[in-house]
Amino acid sequence: MITIPELKMFNGSYYDAYKGLYSLAAHEVTQLRSMFPEGAVDDINGYKVGILTKIMFASCSFMTVIEINHDYSTAATILRSIADNLASYILIYRNQNADEVSLRHYLFLYDGLNTRLKSIQAIKPTDDNAISELEKEQTQQGVTAAVEDSLNGIDYFLKKIRNSILYKEYKTEIEYLIALKHDNWRFKSLKKYKQKLSWQEIYPLINGKESSTYFLSYLSQYVHGLSSSNLSIDNTNPKTFYPMIHIGITFLGKIHEFVQNDFGISKEILQKDFFTTDYGKEHLSYVNPSYLKKILKNIYNK
Repeated sequence: MITIPELKMFNGSYYDAYKGLYSLAAHEVTQLRSMFPEGAVDDINGYKVGILTKIMFASCSFMTVIEINHDYSTAATILRSIADNLASYILIYRNQNADEVSLRHYLFLYDGLNTRLKSIQAIKPTDDNAISELEKEQTQQGVTAAVEDSLNGIDYFLKKIRNSILYKEYKTEIEYLIALKHDNWRFKSLKKYKQKLSWQEIYPLINGKESSTYFLSYLSQYVHGLSSSNLSIDNTNPKTFYPMIHIGITFLGKIHEFVQNDFGISKEILQKDFFTTDYGKEHLSYVNPSYLKKILKNIYNK
């Protein structure tokens, strides 16, 4: 069993450590959600909070399918999804150059809408007699509206990109990225704009370890239903899930780090009244007695 510092605080249990750290991170993300609007694509901090919120929902689902369903394949798929979200978050938003953050942000949105547009345009009317003319008409109207909405969004993001500070200096480079349409936000640098970072190159950004690339890439076996996902596995043994939970704990630690450092909000505000909330009470339920005694002493001596 891999030893991690959090185990001592949480009864030496991988499961308790994961759930205890999840409750803390989830509370902090919830605090951020009350401070930043998640729906506005122009509010980069709000958009970042939206990503972290999505990751927290997935992190909850990860443990649920392990504890309740004992579903290794689905847990592996969720873990890979969380890794991809964290990796893209780090590449785009954890950059000291605010202008480059903005550029990657709008290229990221531009990429997403181009993919959406392509998939919508692939929907074609059919001569299937089982579908009424009214249904065909309604479907086509929906497709037309979705295409128009996507095109409007694409036009808006292009304007944001071309009005950026970096565009004045790197017009040729950025126009090249715009022409790519897909995965253009993964450019290595504006000096190496024709070189695209692979996911295998981005994964080490999460924890600095090259070895993580191989395991996270391996999880694609479960995402895509490849041969390894069909191998027999003892999903009745809790230890079977330890390696994945260990990685999940690492991911929760990264979310905690992002929340603490990326939004300019103090730890005191983020964790205010934590132990009076449902998340805080859940957190305390996983802490071992000696640590619990110290925590309660600190709470009541304030």
